[in-house]
Amino acid sequence: STCTDTGEPFQIQYGSGSMSGKVVDDVVCFGPTPSKGWCTDKTQGFACATEEPGLSFVAAKFDGILGMGWDTISVDK
Repeated sequence: STCTDTGEPFQIQYGSGSMSGKVVDDVVCFGPTPSKGWCTDKTQGFACATEEPGLSFVAAKFDGILGMGWDTISVDK
């Protein structure tokens, strides 16, 4: 696996709830294959949620959330 734990915690509040966990570094690729798409570098930080209190995600049918944005609007810069 290319995922590495940075040891840095995160916590975010949003419109319908909150989540917390740790920041990890990993490579994420968009496109049919890494050679035919675009990949992040190996030091791209991502929030890995370990707690989602409340009912926001109880009945939701999805595999996860991936949000990316510029540093200027990032919660965890």
